[in-house]
Amino acid sequence: LNSARREEELENELARIKGEFLMAKAEWEEKLSEVTGEAEEYKSKYLEAESAKQKSYMDEAKASVSRLPGNLNRDFVDMSPTGRREKASSVASFGSGLAQHAKSVMDSLNCYDRKASHFPPKKGTTSSTTTPSIV
Repeated sequence: LNSARREEELENELARIKGEFLMAKAEWEEKLSEVTGEAEEYKSKYLEAESAKQKSYMDEAKASVSRLPGNLNRDFVDMSPTGRREKASSVASFGSGLAQHAKSVMDSLNCYDRKASHFPPKKGTTSSTTTPSIV
């Protein structure tokens, strides 16, 4: 009699503990779902911002290219060694290659600008600044 009563008390206690566990589990799953949703929202916002930033860089690079002299402009667009355009494997690698090429062109122009400023003006020119032609 005593052992049957004890067994029933233990079963009731086990059922209570199972119920508490299932309630806590459901609460945690709900919280996890909410946090996962928030994380997806932040990820989406981050990717949108990153995309806008990349677009801004590309627009800036295109604007810079349009200001380059004719030959340099063409050379800047033809980024492959064969002179034809090749598709980049991804936007990121294209952007990275474009940025590297732009840096190289800008470094060349800066170096050219520094060299040109050390030369005296050509004979017969009246301007104090001479802009040599780029070949």
